[in-house]
Amino acid sequence: MSEQAQAWYPLRLVPELHERVWGGRQLGHILGVAMPDGPVGESWSMGTANHVAAGPLAGQSLGAVIARDPAAMLGRTVLASGRSDLPLLFKVIDAAELLSIQVHPDDRYARTVEGAAFGKSEAWHILAATPGAYVIHGFSHPVTPAEIRAGLGDGAITSLLRRVELQAGDTFYVPAGTVHAIGGGLLLAEIQENSDLTYRLYDWGRPRELHIDHSLAVLHARPPGFGPSRPLTVTVGSSAIAYLVACRYFVYQALDVEDRLDCDTEGRSFHVLFSQHGTGSLTWDGGSAPLRAGETLFIPAALGRYSITGSGLRLLRAFVPDVLEDVIGPLLEAGHPAAAIAALGGGPGNEVERAIAPICNV
Repeated sequence: MSEQAQAWYPLRLVPELHERVWGGRQLGHILGVAMPDGPVGESWSMGTANHVAAGPLAGQSLGAVIARDPAAMLGRTVLASGRSDLPLLFKVIDAAELLSIQVHPDDRYARTVEGAAFGKSEAWHILAATPGAYVIHGFSHPVTPAEIRAGLGDGAITSLLRRVELQAGDTFYVPAGTVHAIGGGLLLAEIQENSDLTYRLYDWGRPRELHIDHSLAVLHARPPGFGPSRPLTVTVGSSAIAYLVACRYFVYQALDVEDRLDCDTEGRSFHVLFSQHGTGSLTWDGGSAPLRAGETLFIPAALGRYSITGSGLRLLRAFVPDVLEDVIGPLLEAGHPAAAIAALGGGPGNEVERAIAPICNV
């Protein structure tokens, strides 16, 4: 290992809090940070603007650190995709009230129409939910642009949409093009492409800008064809890794650690870790650090091996996968059916299904 690689260490990141009209007051307690006045809806906990909290790189932005050595920070899977900047954004969201009905463009539309590098596919993991809390996720039946436009004036658009009640522990994949809204009473952890391109289709009478033409251009006018994820678990000693959602942009996992869980970036992708609850420690070649609930860490790809120790420790982890090596291979080896693995990618014909089909004749 080079001297430069030995210098890498897990980067504990300072969260950025963002006021939102629909936000609440829970994030200060969840993240262990001071809160500004007013409704705070989002913590951007891992993005290019987040600053490193401690160590030799303290005070520097994650984006600046990546720009100096993209290969070491991001990993070869990310670079092979053509990217040399941070491809993911991790947020913690406190939705005290219903968000706007919105949709995000895919990468192609973002690049050709908006001149942006990323569209936005995302996944939500529910941390807490009040009874009856729900999300809007796609349409309940096939619709036409004319039906959608007609429903915007009198609010009848809401009768066309699918509502799904969620509870703590549920995970939902939201591919680009899926019309959606997060309902009030939900606290969730979101992994997404590193983009904030959002088209509002309907905003419940709030006096904010709408983007109707863009929305109609990118939305999928049929039901998504899938519901909340059905996680698949790989047991590692007394610990477990649950695969929540998988696509070419990210794999989203829940790590339940009892005693010790050994991990390895293998230089392929950075890892993002969010400590959901419990206490423990992270150890790597050259150091160790405590894990505290609410904190987010960026593990550089060049770090390689690291270990998590604890008892009753739950973390969320995300990274950019090689779908065959990082998702399909481990889950097939653990004995999971091909159809269940394919379902981690969303609806029929998704990219995980396409990747596993030649292997298992799905």
